[in-house]
Amino acid sequence: MEGYAVRREYTKDTLFKPLTMRPEMLKSRTDRTAKAIVNEEKTAASVKTDRLRAARVARDSLL
Repeated sequence: MEGYAVRREYTKDTLFKPLTMRPEMLKSRTDRTAKAIVNEEKTAASVKTDRLRAARVARDSLL
C-alpha cells in the first residue's frame, strides 16, 4: 500500500506537547527540597543533642 501514511498510535505523549517548567514551579520544587533537607538536619541534630544530654546525665549520676 504505497502512498499511504503510516498510522500512528495516539497517546497523551504523541498528541500533546510536554509541559514546560515555569520558573515558579522550579522555585517551588527547589524550596520543598531545601526545606526537606533542613528538616532532616534539624531532626538529626535534635536526636544527637538528646543522646548527648542523656549520656551527660548518666555520667554525672555516676560521679
